[in-house]
Parts: sequence; C-alpha cells; structure tokens
Amino acid sequence: MTLRNLTPEEEAVFDLIKEQREQNDTYDDYFLYDAERGARTLRHDGKASKYGIGLSEQHKIIRKMVRDGILDANWVTEADDDKLDYKFKYPIEDEILNRYKIALDPVFGAGGHYRDKYIIKLSFNYIKNINDTCRPKYQCTLSCDKTQRLFIRCNKEKLVIKKLKYGMLPSEVLKNAVKRHTEVITRDCLNKSKDNKLHIGKLSIATQVFDKNSIVRNELKPFVRLSPDGIKVTPTVQLTLIQLNKIREICF
Repeated sequence: MTLRNLTPEEEAVFDLIKEQREQNDTYDDYFLYDAERGARTLRHDGKASKYGIGLSEQHKIIRKMVRDGILDANWVTEADDDKLDYKFKYPIEDEILNRYKIALDPVFGAGGHYRDKYIIKLSFNYIKNINDTCRPKYQCTLSCDKTQRLFIRCNKEKLVIKKLKYGMLPSEVLKNAVKRHTEVITRDCLNKSKDNKLHIGKLSIATQVFDKNSIVRNELKPFVRLSPDGIKVTPTVQLTLIQLNKIREICF
C-alpha cells in the first residue's frame, strides 16, 4: 500500500469516519459507518457547503479512498428484500456479515436503508498512521540564509540542510531556483548565466543534475518540481509529520 496526501475533502470525510469509529464500542476494528449521519455532521459543521460534499459526493470520496488502498471498507451493491440476501462490493466473512446483518436489513428500516452504510475496518493505530502520513498540517518554508546555506523553517524550528554538497552543481542550481522561486528556471537560463557554477550543458535537470538518490528528488520533493528542462521551487508548503521527520534527518 502506498499512502498519499489526502485532499481537504477526503480529510473532512475521514474525520467523520474517525469520529464514528471512536464512538463505536466494538471489540475489534470493524464497525458500521453511517454516511447519512456523517452528512448531517458535515452540514452542521459547515463543511458540506465549504467543500461541496453532499451525500452522493461522500459516497464517491469513500469509494475512491478504498480504490486507492487508503481505506478498508465494504458496502452492499444489491439486496433482495424478500430473502434478506446481499451482494457486497468485495468478499466478506460470514462472521462480519452476520454481525451487521440486522442493521443492514431494509425490512428493519426504510427501503434501501443499507445504501448509506459501510462496514469499515479501522484500527486506532491505523488512524494515527493516516494522521502522520497523509495529512499535511505543518507549514514549512525553504529558504537561503546570509551564509548561502539552504534551510527549512517550520514554526520556530530552523533546519539547516547538511546533506548537500555546497558549491557543487546540484546545490547551486537548487539555490538559484530558491532565490528565483517566482520563475521556472530552465536549462537555457542556467547555461546563459554569468555564474559558471550554474552551467549544465545538455544535462537533464530531472535525472542528471539531480539523480535518483538526491535529496531534491526525495526529502525535498514537496518543495521542488522538476522536468528535464526546468526546475520550479514552491518555497512554502504543507508537510505531513512523516515528511517533516524525513527532512529533520538531513538537517542539523
């Protein structure tokens, strides 16, 4: 599974799921999520209109998170009201189905009662993993100080990048891009510079100036957009805790 950053809309829906999980006193990690109840919460919090999330949009967001491997959830795709028989999107264990069968049965509620329900497996440890890995909430800025060292400022913390060979081509190109962050710095622009340290000839910026082991393509990736012919720095970004901790490892 490769986790990615959540969109603001996904964060809003994940918070609904987390809240219902925390309120559910199950002995394992499975619980029944009520999307209609979640929709009421979104309307009450003002997030429904802020993010444009109605009930149908909530379903789409949940199912995309499942397809992307972020969420472990299952739902009924077809139901036979007479036989109380269900077809689920994904195979489901009999023990889990039997536990939630009555809650899903349309006979015990309004017709189609099951449509807004999800059987979700979500541990508290996984909630922490999502919060640390997928939720950018630390505003950080990449800058160059008076000594020409590159550093990252996050709140009151100044992280000076140590894993960078200053004076060498990669660091000089990166510093130039940081200082001129309002522009895309092209190969032609670098080659025409009066500073010989910036001349890259025909090298690809994306793969040769910065190789696969470069911190620019790894730890500093959230700040830098690369192409064979250009580099663009976004100096201020939101990082996840995992991303911030990785940056701490290359700094002092």
